[in-house]
Amino acid sequence: MVKFDYVLATGPMVVDYPGEVDCWVWFHTELFKDIAERRARNGHPPVKSYWSVKYKGHVRGGHTLNINYLEWNGGGASGLVATLIALRELKVDRVALAGIPMTPEGGQYDSNKIWKEAKVHRQAWINILPELIGKVRSFSGWTLDLLEDKPPTAAWLRGEPELAVA
Repeated sequence: MVKFDYVLATGPMVVDYPGEVDCWVWFHTELFKDIAERRARNGHPPVKSYWSVKYKGHVRGGHTLNINYLEWNGGGASGLVATLIALRELKVDRVALAGIPMTPEGGQYDSNKIWKEAKVHRQAWINILPELIGKVRSFSGWTLDLLEDKPPTAAWLRGEPELAVA
């Protein structure tokens, strides 16, 4: 579609993603080291930066890595945190969500189980929807529906007018 300015990845999917990752976002900071080692064994380049959240001023321990933190008390799972890092910290104009459907049946990357918590995390997205509309689009699932039912297009990502579809 386009060359992205940044690639943000969430959770354990970085083990399999072969490209460069600018920001790796996860609540589970204690798992970064193990997953990063698995990524390296797969021959993928190291991630450039690690991110998580400070929830009510607190961070998770169990690591020795240099981790950046977003102040965020709102939930929404790692996908929303990555979106907020892109918008608030990296100051991007547009965010394309891939693999963030926020549906129970969509599960989580490393699990075939129904993700029961998905619906609980949706409220955080709804709470900050005005900050997302026009700046964030999704390729699938509930987030696609929430964000005006418009998937990202190359024209939108480049900031160009989109042609109306008849």
